[in-house]
Amino acid sequence: MSKSFSKAINDLKGVPEQKARAAALNLYNVIVDQSHVVSGRYRANWQISAGSPKLNQINSTQKPSGDASSVMNDKSGVIYITNNVPYATRLEYGWSSYMPQGNVRLALSSAWPQILRNMGAK
Repeated sequence: MSKSFSKAINDLKGVPEQKARAAALNLYNVIVDQSHVVSGRYRANWQISAGSPKLNQINSTQKPSGDASSVMNDKSGVIYITNNVPYATRLEYGWSSYMPQGNVRLALSSAWPQILRNMGAK
């Protein structure tokens, strides 16, 4: 998966910072929406942050909203998309028969090219 992230980061080279941040926020929304569990802790624990990753687990089953303002306004240059439930990595690598191809990898391969086209990057 690190190759997929490296490619996504390279795709954003030369893109204005606000557009790159918007692209990351769009990717986050796709990841949340594509989470194969309609409700539950896995879906609720997707978090987006800027500057440093969020390391906590969320005790909820509600769909997360993401903190768009902090991501769009932070000047650290680093955006993190995390899921801290202990089984998130297993779900990404085929543990569930509902989504054996994973969630993040699917979003990077299917939605990322469209996100880039929509913002005029590729």
